[in-house]
Amino acid sequence: MLIKFIQILGALLGDIFFYCIPVRRKIILENLTRAYLLQKTPKEIKALARKNVEHYGKMLFEIFYLRNQRQLKCHTGVIGQEVIQKALSQGKGIILLGLHLGNWEVMVRSFFMIGEPVHVVAREIKSSWINYVVEKLRSQSGLTFISVEHSYRALLSLLRQNKIIGLVLDQHKNAKNRALYVEFFNRPAATSTAIASLALTSGAAVIPAYHYRKPDGSFGLVFESPLELKKTGNLEEDIFYNTQLFTKKLEAIIRQYPEQWFWAHQRWKGTVPPWQTIKPVFKIA
Repeated sequence: MLIKFIQILGALLGDIFFYCIPVRRKIILENLTRAYLLQKTPKEIKALARKNVEHYGKMLFEIFYLRNQRQLKCHTGVIGQEVIQKALSQGKGIILLGLHLGNWEVMVRSFFMIGEPVHVVAREIKSSWINYVVEKLRSQSGLTFISVEHSYRALLSLLRQNKIIGLVLDQHKNAKNRALYVEFFNRPAATSTAIASLALTSGAAVIPAYHYRKPDGSFGLVFESPLELKKTGNLEEDIFYNTQLFTKKLEAIIRQYPEQWFWAHQRWKGTVPPWQTIKPVFKIA
């Protein structure tokens, strides 16, 4: 298939990047080493880091190749579409709990396959030319993108209209701005509390959603069953617990496809402020 050839070219480009971007390579190696401490040898860590950078090369080629709905349908299988319809029947909207796994740009362009409109929160990319290209491609998808800077009230309004919204929860969030430190790969990570707050306020279903590349070069677009939220009436405790719940769920997904997650991101920046105590970690299946 042509898609496999495209991915081979991308992997070759990734191999070149691996040796030409020492700063990012160092971040990837450090993140993987800490995440898999005592679980993988230095040799295994380096091999995983190289596969990870090859993954970024594949992503780049896939973004430009998979540009129309016919191609996306041809190369993508949807798993759990019935979960979406069942959740919508509850009438309180859906929050897609996403992460930077697989080809996330291809993922959002594949949402048309579920047959329902999705409103996606997006952040502007720092590189102006990359941001320009990505926005052009996103504009062709027919999706509604909402700026992260002005999103909370707009998203709450959409949920009250029984709409579907999509947010990611795997990037560093400034602890001064609606964020808490929770455990992520056994380390404290500053994490947005927006999804927990939206879910508790609206009653929306929180559905883990992710994208991954299969060995044959095709993709899986997965929607899992809604997570069961903790609702004790203590809003502060519930926001912490559910933010931790969401984060541990994403960690479990990443561990299935570690080479396809965004390890080049500085996820564990900063330190836990003195006013916050990290609660005991629990495991999510």
